[in-house]
This record gives sequence, C-alpha cells and structure tokens, in this order.
Amino acid sequence: MLMWLSLMCFAEFPELKTIGVLLNVPTCFFLSELGNIRSTLRYYHRPWLTTIMVAIIIAMVILYFASPHYFDEDGVKGAVLIFVFELTRKYFFFLYAFVCVAGWGTIESLIKVTKFAIIILTLFGIWDLAVGHSVYNETLMAGQDLSDRDLRVLGENMQKGRWHIHSLFKFTFDYGFACLVSLLLGLLGLWKKIVSKHQCWIIISCSLFGVIMCGCRSVWISAIIAVVLFIIYAHSFERGSLIIISISIITLILYNTIPQVQDFFALAGSAFEHDTDYGSSLEQRQASYEATFFYWQQNPIFGNGKDYFVEDLGYGEGESENKDLAGLEGVMMNLLLERGLVGVIAYVVFYTILLIQIYKLRHVDKETTACALSILIAYILYANFTGELKSVPPTLFLVGSLLKVLFLENEQQNDVMDCTT
Repeated sequence: MLMWLSLMCFAEFPELKTIGVLLNVPTCFFLSELGNIRSTLRYYHRPWLTTIMVAIIIAMVILYFASPHYFDEDGVKGAVLIFVFELTRKYFFFLYAFVCVAGWGTIESLIKVTKFAIIILTLFGIWDLAVGHSVYNETLMAGQDLSDRDLRVLGENMQKGRWHIHSLFKFTFDYGFACLVSLLLGLLGLWKKIVSKHQCWIIISCSLFGVIMCGCRSVWISAIIAVVLFIIYAHSFERGSLIIISISIITLILYNTIPQVQDFFALAGSAFEHDTDYGSSLEQRQASYEATFFYWQQNPIFGNGKDYFVEDLGYGEGESENKDLAGLEGVMMNLLLERGLVGVIAYVVFYTILLIQIYKLRHVDKETTACALSILIAYILYANFTGELKSVPPTLFLVGSLLKVLFLENEQQNDVMDCTT
C-alpha cells in the first residue's frame, strides 16, 4: 500500500538533489526480499514470468555496457543507477505486486488507498486551476538551478488556452495518466462491488476531473479508448454497445449545447491535424521518426546508450541538436534511439506476453480481465503518444495485482473442478 501511495502522491523530481524516502520504498522492499528470493522464485515459477523478467534484465545489462554516460563515466555507480531506476523502481513493480497480492482483500485495500490519494491530487489540482500555476511544483523547485526547459514546464499551466494541471506531479501528462488508471480501478470496484458505491464514485469523479483538466490530448484519447474497451469487454457485447450508444447520445447533446465541450473535442482532434499550435501534429511526429532513424543508424543493434537524447543531443538543456526530435514523443522512438533493436525486442516481448497471459484468463473473470487489459492498452497508447515518463510503475503495479488475482481465482476454480470429478 505504501508503494502505491508513493506512486500516486509522491512523484519524482530529478532536479532535486535529495531523493524522497518514499521514492526508495521499492528498492528497500527488493532488498528486504533478497533473503527469501529462492523460495519466492520456486513458489512463483512460471515459464512466462521467467521469460519476461530475463528478457528485461538482459536488456538492462546490455543497456549498461552500451551507455557511455553510465559504463565509461560512472562504472559501478552507473550499474547501480541503471539497476535501481530501470529495474527496482520500474519493471520490478510487476514482480512486487505479483508476489505480494493475496487476493481480493489486497485489491480492496488498493482501491481505498486510491480514494484518499485521488482526493489529495484533486485538491491540489483545483488549487492549480484557481491560481493558474503549480504552487506545489514551484515550492519544491525554489532555489534549484533549472534549465530553460524546466522553467517552461513549471509555467505552462495556462498556455494557449489549454489547461495544464500538475497537481503533485512534475508533468501534467503524469497527473493525467495517474487519474486514468485510477478511473479504471474505480470502475472495476463499482462493477465488482469490491467497496461501497460512494467510494467508487468519489474515485471516478475525481479521476475524470484529472483526466480532463490535465490538458493532455494523449491522456484524453487513451482514456476514451480504454474506458470503451472496459465497458464492452466487461459486459456482453449487446449491453456494452448499449452503454456506449447512451454515452454517445449524451455527449452529442452536450456537444451541440455547450461551447466548452465543442472546444474540448476540437482540441483533442487537433492531435490528428498536420499543422497545429497545440503540441505535436502528425507532420511533426513523422519528422521526429525520420530524425530518430537518422541517429539510430549510428548503432542500430544496441542503440546509442541511456540518456543519449538528453545528454548528447542537448535536450536536457532545452536546446536539442535536431529540432525535429523536440520532445521525442513516443516510447518506440526513445527505444530505437537509446537501446536499439535489442531494447525494442525486449520491450515487445515483455508487453506481448503480459497481454497474452491476461487474455488467456478471460474465462475466469471478465471484469478483472477487462480492467487489466484496459490499463495495459491505455499505457501502450499513452507511451507511444507522449513517451513513458512515469507511467510504467503504476501500470505494472496494477496489472501485476490484477493478474495475480486472476491466477488465484483460476487455481480455485481448478481445485473445485478436481474435487467434483
């Protein structure tokens, strides 16, 4: 629960010289479990689980040796940094959840913690909206030596008519994505009646506020697709379609009667225009891919190393060597540029196997399967629209938790069948 709370309410600010204690909770948990690693691996031995973790660990080892800023400059310290930031505080979140979740009681606790976390996020979000800038961010960053890019991030709450609510996160995208996964978790709680209805509606309402007011088109599009997928998959196709049609009719009425709703859809649709003043357009994204392929050719197999985009191309100071790479919006672009084909293959293997394992358990519990699939699809869309930022830990933590529940339910069903035969 502490790890989940730290992901929701204590976002990382790399510019701060001191690292918050709660941000080290995942690493401390990993160290505390080293004494039990043999029994844990034996008990939870599954070929697919071994495959995805071995693939990621091998990819991280290769990343270390292919990264001049970590292997050549930092040596052992660089290896520790990659281990901590890429494994214990990123991909190992799936393992933490899969090992620790004991059943629906754990999911109930997660939902209750989410309720308090999302209320706190919403209160800070309303504060952002009221004053027009992020007081929390500016207070944390006061006195820090910031780049021009970081200063722009802090001051972009109300830029060109777009809302940019940060709440307790450095980036508005991360706030929006945290609200998106909370929304899906709240819907699961409502459908499964895990907790009371009023708790679920608090989560859903606050999450919708964050998803909408974060001002990020990638979050909006990912949310729409994920929620539609959840509704259709959690029900029969006929009932799910009826719900979607009802929502569409209500939305159409609002669109034709409220100008702000029209502005919202116009802004979301601008993501597919060739020329737009709001973030990246299709033309800009195409140019980014072309620039990525240009630099990728320098080392197509292993990539140019971790932090190549920030350190070597100058984006860390807000002055990118190639303007077409500004933002590097899309996880695949970053993987190709910094980790090469090896990194891309490991990434695809990891998430493809997760999707397959969830889908294989669809007969166990439709609602839980729908939630896990929706969260994973939302992440894949978001990460390829915007980049991963801090979306991986909450995604893998929730997916690992829900997948563990599905496995436990499947084992219980199999035991019942064995007893009856």
